[in-house]
Amino acid sequence: MHISDLAINRPVTTIMCILVVLILGFVSLTSLNVDLLPEMDFPVAMVMTSYPGAGPQEVESLVTKRLEAVLGTVSNVKNIMSYSMSGQSVVILELEWGTDLDMTTLEMREKIDLARWVFPDDVEQPMVMKMDPNMMPIMMFGLTGEMGQEDLF
Repeated sequence: MHISDLAINRPVTTIMCILVVLILGFVSLTSLNVDLLPEMDFPVAMVMTSYPGAGPQEVESLVTKRLEAVLGTVSNVKNIMSYSMSGQSVVILELEWGTDLDMTTLEMREKIDLARWVFPDDVEQPMVMKMDPNMMPIMMFGLTGEMGQEDLF
């Protein structure tokens, strides 16, 4: 006996099997956890500092280089990258895998506070942040057209 013969000769059994599969599928779907990215702590921390009115060379010599020197003494530092822009300094620390980011950022704040006196008076308080992939957008897109910005929005 073929499956098609069974489905034609016993329609109630066929309908009941389909309903059981649909109910089990619905129950499974509602209890399914959806997460786009797994929980990961990348060992990367960033220090952003604003120095209003200063050019990139001033920012590099008066802020970025001094921050690099201070942050180079933090434990478990693998690599230091820095960017100096007009009025802003960004120092990125790459740490060893397995490093506790909470303790490391606390150590970074302490070292920056100890060396705060070497910065010019106009420099704002440096901001220490952990890099978290969950705070990044899933998708970014742009829209252009002949209309005005309000109409496009």
